[in-house]
Amino acid sequence: TRTGSGVVVSEKGYVLTALHVAPKGFECRGSRGVADPNNMERMVQTPLAAAAYDIALLRFTRDRTYSFLKYCELDDNMKRKRIFAAGYPTGSATGKPSFRSGILSTTFQTPEGYLETDSLTAAGMSGGPILADDEQSLIGIVSGTQFGDDGAPVFYGITPIVNVAVTSFQLTRNEAGCYPDVP
Repeated sequence: TRTGSGVVVSEKGYVLTALHVAPKGFECRGSRGVADPNNMERMVQTPLAAAAYDIALLRFTRDRTYSFLKYCELDDNMKRKRIFAAGYPTGSATGKPSFRSGILSTTFQTPEGYLETDSLTAAGMSGGPILADDEQSLIGIVSGTQFGDDGAPVFYGITPIVNVAVTSFQLTRNEAGCYPDVP
């Protein structure tokens, strides 16, 4: 059994998560707004893939209209702006999402395609959304933590949505951007 988080990215119930949370061939179930093992819906994996990134696209099987988040393009002006990592930490007794504030450290990606942040994430939050300060604009998803030789975190990783939004998954862009008031 694996646990993780995700983010609804289309009105048809498509959900982005981390590939290490939902590897190909893995049976997935999820709930929206609360981590409730008694109220999970079946999800199916899509054949779409972003081979170079730790991203999977799932879909809720229930036929209905879902509220979803739009993504925004990366911009150098976003460096040092406040973000929120959201998700469901493993072992949380509340079942409610955790929102952890941080700073987008850079808009330059590592060779593996990650962005760095200081937003402290925890096991179970992988695949959850990285939101702009407005908590409505999607920048990326939680991808994990890189540790140094001494066991201390070197950085917390984000997979930016812009890498897959247009080419692979055809997500909806937030035309106003993540930080519309930033010059």
